[in-house]
Amino acid sequence: MPTKRNKILLISDQYDLAKTWVPSLGQLQAQVSTIPSNVLPESHDFSQYGLIIIDIYATTCDPVPLCRAIRSQYHGLLLILTYERDERYHLLLYDIGVDESIIKPLGVPLFLAKVSAWLNRAEHHVEVHKQLTTSNFYLEPNHKRLVTTNGEVLRLSTLECRLLSLLMMNQGFVLDTDLIIARVWSNYDMSDKDLLKNLIYRLRRKIEPDPASPQYIHTVNGHGYMFRED
Repeated sequence: MPTKRNKILLISDQYDLAKTWVPSLGQLQAQVSTIPSNVLPESHDFSQYGLIIIDIYATTCDPVPLCRAIRSQYHGLLLILTYERDERYHLLLYDIGVDESIIKPLGVPLFLAKVSAWLNRAEHHVEVHKQLTTSNFYLEPNHKRLVTTNGEVLRLSTLECRLLSLLMMNQGFVLDTDLIIARVWSNYDMSDKDLLKNLIYRLRRKIEPDPASPQYIHTVNGHGYMFRED
């Protein structure tokens, strides 16, 4: 019996090309549904999927509105495959809640490794569902959004939400980098600190008035990171 965990929705602007991924995804015992990006119904039930993959081929196709529309309804894992290499483009995708922006071309083994890793993290990681409140923020983990005291709603990716939940729950305490990586990424190589640095960078861009001079997410050199409202 298929479960939500192994149900994948594949959306693409080149439907026939994207379908070539389906046999490969079958190696992961995944049940894959494919939909062309230009006929995606507004009433589609995204909640039934453990993972949504958006596969973009044409340079004229802008996936940003599609990602925004899906993220407004769907709180699970969202990956995008694109040939675009501009860093600003990828930062925008992360800002609107994409969990990983993957640059093409890439081979089948790497593609399957990424999908398998995300599915495993989702399965083994215990999500934080408790709503968290500080002087300046109200975090709703179930909806992956952060609300400021002036009413601004900030959309978070899965990893951004996990990281911020962890930091806010331990407000005022320094968390070691290895501990953060273990809690946010679950089964991941502890030696790769750049992943955490990049995630901190993206989160600061969203919540800090001046990311270069953080008021909330502080770096404690040689130790890790701490959430504190200055």
